Amino acid sequence: MKIYDITHALCSDTPVWPGDPPVSVKGSASIDNGDVCNLTSLVLGSHAGTHMDAPYHVFKDGKRLSQIELELLIGDCLVIEILNKREISRNDIEGLIPKGTRRLLIKTSNSQREFYGDFKTDYASVDAGAVEYILSMGVRLLGVDYLSLGVWGKTLEVHNSFFTNGGEVIVESLNLRDVPGGEYELVCLPMKLSCEDGAPVRCILREKN
Repeated sequence: MKIYDITHALCSDTPVWPGDPPVSVKGSASIDNGDVCNLTSLVLGSHAGTHMDAPYHVFKDGKRLSQIELELLIGDCLVIEILNKREISRNDIEGLIPKGTRRLLIKTSNSQREFYGDFKTDYASVDAGAVEYILSMGVRLLGVDYLSLGVWGKTLEVHNSFFTNGGEVIVESLNLRDVPGGEYELVCLPMKLSCEDGAPVRCILREKN
């Protein structure tokens, strides 16, 4: 049974949303330098790398990360591929999502580009109409392969649409480069942090028998 690790490694070259704290990963102790152990210092925001957004990220009274049921983060998941669109609309996804799908990951042209380095504003995204349709099919966890679900300049509008119409979790910056479209089992667990808006995650997909 094949397992796909769909998490980008955090490093100092990890792109961040403009205004977010940059990621810093550097050694603070080294056996080679005479220290008793190897130790690494990490500095990062709660939405660094592959990460999860809770509704509290954009709404003062939204559901907090600790209130997200773990059951939603583990289970059957559909991956669909839409590789030729800059902004995915309802027309692009109609008929691709069976009714009752709870977890959906969208592989876009972002997966064909280099993830690391400077933030890119021309990433592929999903528009509000597509989000409305996705939610109507039962999706409650939605994942995408760059730093935001919505198009640059309208990202809050799309996040708000998702969370106000029944969506519970957005997972962003997934590494779907080597993942074919199809049905999988998803395991996507956030770091257990005291912050409530979101957290880096470790995500895997397991092929189904």
